[in-house]
Amino acid sequence: LIADMCNGEFDFNTIHLPQYEIPSGYEDNREYLKTLSLEGLKKRFRNNGMAAELKVYADRLEYELDVIGCMVYTDYYLIVWDFIQKLA
Repeated sequence: LIADMCNGEFDFNTIHLPQYEIPSGYEDNREYLKTLSLEGLKKRFRNNGMAAELKVYADRLEYELDVIGCMVYTDYYLIVWDFIQKLA
């Protein structure tokens, strides 16, 4: 009876994610995520004395950011980053 009363339609062709409001001074959300990611990468390498390997990881980071951007998940990653920052 309840199932007969329900009428729902789902649009699986549209991504339904909120937009992350980026600070001024950045062209778009991809640039902001890249900046945050590179800062974190450099911080980790500076503290571990592995500066020589930074290029290899920076190249991999660029690849991963491209994948995230192509899949339109940049805002999702920024939202998760922001949430984690507030918990720390």
